[in-house]
Amino acid sequence: KEVVKLAKLYQRMLGMLRELLLKTDPAMRAVTMQRVARYAAIFGRAERELGGFLAHIGTEVREEATARRIRSFHSISRDLERVAAIAQRMSKAMERRSDQRLWFDPAQREAVLQLLDLLDRAARILVQNLEAEESQASLDEAAMVDRTIRRHCTRARQERWQDPDAPETSARTNLVLAELMSDGEVAGDHLLRVTEALVGRR
Repeated sequence: KEVVKLAKLYQRMLGMLRELLLKTDPAMRAVTMQRVARYAAIFGRAERELGGFLAHIGTEVREEATARRIRSFHSISRDLERVAAIAQRMSKAMERRSDQRLWFDPAQREAVLQLLDLLDRAARILVQNLEAEESQASLDEAAMVDRTIRRHCTRARQERWQDPDAPETSARTNLVLAELMSDGEVAGDHLLRVTEALVGRR
């Protein structure tokens, strides 16, 4: 139940990233940045507390299947803490873009929105798998979304690079876009790893 709560909190963080992408008011953006940092701190504490709890009950376990399940949840809590840290890193990239007055064109902005939508879809599938019976957790849909995230990020990085004569600000904007796509790709990998752990593949 605690892990499900964390997965749902991550979905909220994705909503905050969307706000940072679309909002222009500096005061509102500052509040959103503080919320992202607070949520990332919650994940850090939760990962430590879950790790301590799992380590404690692990000393009393004799059945191999239960021990394997405990190891899986150790891995799951670490992966969820990492996706939260990545979301915070993405928020800082977005804020740096704003501070440096680097603006995405409509196609770039849409590429980032599509990435956030795909990560949200991956998180929804993750919640479904976490709430399902262990035998009913499905890897296929999670793997399909991860492949879609990878293709989207690769295409966005390739399409948005401009020629060497492009203005410096355009080049710097493309660097921010590439950074967001790389972070999103890694986050997708971690979300897939959670489902792999659930179904016993890790």
